[in-house]
Parts: sequence; structure tokens; C-alpha cells
Amino acid sequence: VLFVGTLKEHGVGQVLDLLAEYAPSGVTPPWIRAADDAGNESVVTAEGPFLASVFKVTSDQHVGKICYLRVWRGTLPADGVAWNSATGNPVKLANAHPSRPQGKELQPCPSFGAGDVICVTKLEELKLGATLAEPAHRATVPPPAYPVPMVQFAIESKVKGDEHKVATAFHKIQDEDP
Repeated sequence: VLFVGTLKEHGVGQVLDLLAEYAPSGVTPPWIRAADDAGNESVVTAEGPFLASVFKVTSDQHVGKICYLRVWRGTLPADGVAWNSATGNPVKLANAHPSRPQGKELQPCPSFGAGDVICVTKLEELKLGATLAEPAHRATVPPPAYPVPMVQFAIESKVKGDEHKVATAFHKIQDEDP
């Protein structure tokens, strides 16, 4: 048990020192394993070819689809092309405006590396849980385990012509929260 007084910052430095000493590294967590095409698993390290996974998807009315990526290792290849595990097709990330989330704003980032969280926009083929890797070094990271839903609802439109609007809204919700 740690006691901290945030008003005068009593003990905050000690808590940060404790986290730096005993918490696992955010750059190379030892529990993350990547599997290649042959099914061989290996521990992910910071060095190596580009590997990232989509852990959050949101929709913005002005920007469109925003995908949050956790970069596990490497940097984006020079041509900006990565392999998408969800579709098996290449994705051009250079055209997706890689940026860093800063609150509600997206700040452009020219470079990023292992341990970084970045956002890419306007890539409709990316799905929650997808892995992006260099095309020559395909690998997948297992998606996080999501809790089982506890509540179910049935929704129908009041007006006959609104089915298309409801279906569009449901597709956006399904992309964000499967």
C-alpha cells in the first residue's frame, strides 16, 4: 500500500520510481508473442521488422475512421506499405496520415518506433484486432480478449425508410466494438 498526497505531490516521485523499477517495460512486454506464417511463435522485441496491431477504432464525422495502432517493433518501411492480417492484402500507411493522439487532437508524426501509439485515418480495410507487418516478414499478434456481452437488445426503426440509417449506424458501432 502506497500513500500519496497529490495536492503537494508528497510521495508521487516514489510511486513513479517504484513503477519504473518493478513494472514491465512498455516497449517490449514479455507476454506478447508473434506468430509467423508457419505458426512459429516468438517473443516480440523492439528490434526487428515493423509490427503493429489495431487496438481501437473510432469514427469521427470530419475525419472518418480513425484506427489506433500499438507499434510492437521496428519502424514503418520506407515505401509505407504494410501487410494487413485481417484481409491478407497490403495497406499503404504513408497515405493514411500517421499521427499521435494528443487528447482530442491528432498531431502529425513523421517517425515512430516500438512502444508508440499512433493513429491512422481513412483506412476502411483495417479492423479491430488486425496486425500490420512488413510484407516480407508477415507475423500476427493475437488480439486482446474482450469480455462476453451481458446485455442484448433488439432495435428497430419507427419509420419504414430509416432502416438504411439504422444499418449504417450499426456498422459503425460494430467496427468500434465487436
